[in-house]
Amino acid sequence: TNLTGAHTFGRAQCRLFVGRLYNFNGTGNPDPTISSSYLATLQQTCPQNGSGTVLANLDPSTPDSFDNNYFTNLQNNQGLLQSDQELFSTTGSATVSIVNSF
Repeated sequence: TNLTGAHTFGRAQCRLFVGRLYNFNGTGNPDPTISSSYLATLQQTCPQNGSGTVLANLDPSTPDSFDNNYFTNLQNNQGLLQSDQELFSTTGSATVSIVNSF
C-alpha cells in the first residue's frame, strides 16, 4: 500500500468493499472498525443489492485535494478499504505510528 499518496486521491468500486458494510468476514454484520456515521453514508452509496461498479471516494472529506485527511479519516474509523483501515486499527502494528505521524 502506498501510505503517502495514491489513496488521498482516487475512488474504489463498491464491489471492493461492500462486504465490510453488510457481512464482514461472514458475520452478517458490518465491519466494527467503520464509524457508524460513515457506515450509513457508505450504505447509501452502495446498497446491499446495488451496482458493484458505483464509485466511492477513498478520502470522503477532501477527495480532490492532496492533503493528510486520508490519515485523519483512518484515525476516525473512516477508511474505505479494509486494507487501509487496518493500517490504523490493527493493535500493535507498526503502521499505527506512521498514520499518526501523517
